[in-house]
Amino acid sequence: MLGQVDACFRQYRGLIESSFPASLLNPDNGHRMLLPNLVRVADIEWSGGDQTIGVVLGILMMISAFVLIALPLLRFRDSSPAARASGVLLAALALFWLGSARMQFHGNESFQVYTVMCCAIGAVLLHDKHVRSRRQAPLLAALLLATLGMLTFAPGVAIFPLLIALALMRRTGLANVGLIGVTTFTVVGAYLFLLPGGEGVRNTIEFAPGEQLATTAAWLSSCWLVAWPGLGDAPVFGIAADSMTTHPATRTLALAAQMVRQSLGEVDGMRLATVIGSLGLLTLVGLSARAWLSPKRVTRMESLGIGIGLFAAAVAGLVAIGRMDYFRINPHQIFADRYVLWTCFFWLGLALALIARLPRGPLVSAAAMTGGLLLALALLPTQQIAHDWAALSVRVVEARSAQAQSGVLLAGYPVYADLPDDSAVLDSVEFYRAAGQAIFRTPRSRLMDQTLPTTLRSSMAATAPPSDLRVELLQLVGSSPSWHVQGELTEASIRQHVGGVLLVDADWRVVGLGEFSFAAPKKLFARVDRVGLGFDLYARPVADDCRDFRLFAIDDAATRLWPLSELKLCTPPPVAGASLDTGANSSNSAG
Repeated sequence: MLGQVDACFRQYRGLIESSFPASLLNPDNGHRMLLPNLVRVADIEWSGGDQTIGVVLGILMMISAFVLIALPLLRFRDSSPAARASGVLLAALALFWLGSARMQFHGNESFQVYTVMCCAIGAVLLHDKHVRSRRQAPLLAALLLATLGMLTFAPGVAIFPLLIALALMRRTGLANVGLIGVTTFTVVGAYLFLLPGGEGVRNTIEFAPGEQLATTAAWLSSCWLVAWPGLGDAPVFGIAADSMTTHPATRTLALAAQMVRQSLGEVDGMRLATVIGSLGLLTLVGLSARAWLSPKRVTRMESLGIGIGLFAAAVAGLVAIGRMDYFRINPHQIFADRYVLWTCFFWLGLALALIARLPRGPLVSAAAMTGGLLLALALLPTQQIAHDWAALSVRVVEARSAQAQSGVLLAGYPVYADLPDDSAVLDSVEFYRAAGQAIFRTPRSRLMDQTLPTTLRSSMAATAPPSDLRVELLQLVGSSPSWHVQGELTEASIRQHVGGVLLVDADWRVVGLGEFSFAAPKKLFARVDRVGLGFDLYARPVADDCRDFRLFAIDDAATRLWPLSELKLCTPPPVAGASLDTGANSSNSAG
């Protein structure tokens, strides 16, 4: 649901306010996103900005990236069956491992990231076809994919240097290198200087080669740190390292990581990451050199692996060039979860190239498959904890939506919404409320401070009260106190008809709104906010004394109510200078 996830606040508003189609190429944070903006426009027009279209297309592009790797691998006959089968397994691990959950199911970013990956994979395959067939059509198609990738997301620019590197490595001739070079100069030049907002894109660029090379190497190691070494001394998946050693899913891995880190003495995480990434880059250089020395011996699988590795390394370099100042201020953002997928892609490329020339034979086949299965088993604990982290993130996202709908903005909301301050957040919330988009796309989400009409009051249906109903006071600095109400709607037959919950006072005025976000039954291809039984509601009563309130479930169209419970909330007056109280010791009870 939009309004919960960082740049969505800014990007969707820009598309709504700007004229179409000029708005499609306006840069955002240094990126030009033609195709993603088309998806967002479709989401705004047809789905009310709930990001369903973006999520579905993102998952489809993720699957497409896997298919683009797996199908050719299964067809390549110049590598052993064991190598190709291992390659398919590694591709599944690299793309579907939940260490990348932040990107896999991101309603605003997954489509653009996986589309760029598909463009890069397609460009590598087409270039290999160009080399083997000596026809120009595949090369021209690869350049077209590079242009499409560049206009999808800034990392797509890396496809152009990838094609130059492949042409040099495969010795396709100066004419082809020149064609790629001229195309790159022309298209990237237009991207930087001719298209609208070019100055903003150029302002993100900084050159500091030595520092950026070290940053590139460290950046490329983030998937390994998330999968193992980082579990010992750094917060991973939002969980502190000490908690990792007690969590049943990661206890063994975390303790082993701590032992390894202690054996390394004073080597800090950044230095270790730089070493790991440097080894990967040196391996890529060695594989590329071998291919350059013997271009006719390069197998299709090897070409695909080196191409993927070169592309991901180029993306790492672009990120270092475009985000160097940010990394100086926030060095550990080098390992941010939004980058993990790209680094998985890099190591997948190296693995494919390394195993491409495995000899045929039963022992080699068994060793290759065993290695892949052992890696999958090693990642299994992090798969579980990443799933739990993703579920928690969904709850935070939906809770933030309920806060915005109710006008209860807790500490940290500007950072969460990628906006400068609280006033900018309030302005954005009011914009979406007026537009009836995103978190305000349904009639029920716009009921705050309204008196429910008689027709809606008379539509009440009988239902069982929610279980585990808890109420806590949120004392906000210098503002009216607010309440957080959470519980579970245990009657699943009712849950399928309702979209959220609301709280009304004795005069039937809505004083709080809530979203379903947790305690979801295991159900394939279902959004948690649509099937979850647990809800978070935020209320903002106007009176300072004790009042009786009623809690209802309500459908999205705001045409029917289901009574859930009666609550007595005792709200003290605002306390100037008070700190945020989570209400852990609140003595208020729910009836």
